[in-house]
Amino acid sequence: MLPLEGIKVVDLSTWIVAPACASTLGDWGAEVIKIEDPQTGDVFRWFLMAVGIDDSEVPVSLFGMDNRNKRGMAIDLRQPEGRDIVYKLIEDADIFVSNVPMESLKRLELDYPRLSAVNPRLIYAHVSGYGDKGPDANKPGFDATAYWARSGLMAGLAVGDQPPVAQQYAGIGDQVTGLVFFGGVLLALYNREKTGKGQQVDLSLLGVGSWVTACPLQFVLSMGEEPPRWQRHEIRNPLLCYYKTKDDKWIYIVCLPDEPYWTPLCKAIGREDFEHDPKFSTRVNRLENNVELISILDQIISTKTRNEWGKLFDEHGIVWTHIPTSFEEVTNDPQVLANDIIVEVEHPSHGPVKMMNTPIRLNKEAPKIRKFAPEIGQHNEEILLEKGYTWEDIAKLQDKGVIP
Repeated sequence: MLPLEGIKVVDLSTWIVAPACASTLGDWGAEVIKIEDPQTGDVFRWFLMAVGIDDSEVPVSLFGMDNRNKRGMAIDLRQPEGRDIVYKLIEDADIFVSNVPMESLKRLELDYPRLSAVNPRLIYAHVSGYGDKGPDANKPGFDATAYWARSGLMAGLAVGDQPPVAQQYAGIGDQVTGLVFFGGVLLALYNREKTGKGQQVDLSLLGVGSWVTACPLQFVLSMGEEPPRWQRHEIRNPLLCYYKTKDDKWIYIVCLPDEPYWTPLCKAIGREDFEHDPKFSTRVNRLENNVELISILDQIISTKTRNEWGKLFDEHGIVWTHIPTSFEEVTNDPQVLANDIIVEVEHPSHGPVKMMNTPIRLNKEAPKIRKFAPEIGQHNEEILLEKGYTWEDIAKLQDKGVIP
């Protein structure tokens, strides 16, 4: 039995951050009902079309990844009858998840006061771009703007005179924030078990982006100055640096603290004479002569392949990793596959397909992907019948355009 079996979730969300939270709830057994607009659906369904890819031809689209393990409804919430359906769903729901702007939820009469009046035990979980207070509380925000740019990551990853580093890939902040959101929802659910009362959970992309960037931000708070941003050949500590190998691949050496690793590293690279060299024998000396040492290590490491260095570093206990040169390499990484970070699932029309899975494990087991993302309104009749609507009721709702 999955830990969240019996928990019911109403998911009124779009794009990635809130759907990612709801799908993770579904992964662990919750019954999740996703509500979409009958005309447009979740706009993220069509995201790949922006780069010329037909989402409908992709076995597991980006939308499909974060809307697995859900049933789907399409409801026109602008009509009173549509909102009545939501109220009916909320009556015995445990969690309401949304990233629809709060002002829009208020206009639709789906804000916390209204839904908690229907069900006082409801966990009302809302995630926004910039938080629920302050001058930008109602400002729309994507992960690229609220998480990546506003948190300081975008400029902070640049070095020297480089421009800020753009977020090139969808969902980098959304996926992380979705998991934090999941944790917040579970916290409120646990509190309800003790108090019997529901409550509102609020989270923002800006808040999580700032938390992810907490170390450099705390450096500023504590030191009153910006943390250093070194170019690779000027990285302060050469034992915390990345190097190019003979086969044009990269390895990353991260020896912390560095002192115990200096002697083994000298042996691994075949330069035992460096161990007591006055320029490199202590951390202070290595910091003072960092540019020279990085240059020397560049030359040495360029003489062997990544795999050859990997064996040597492992033999000498050096902390290192390879840096994949493509995402395809990550998808074939035996460590990724062994831990079910990518799983194979049987698709009803495409056969076996590979899919990203939640990183959370219980008893070393990953949850199963039981359902692929629903089509728009796929389960309308099924769910309405479960909620006591008759076929005649359903026909009337369809005639009025409340449901397709």
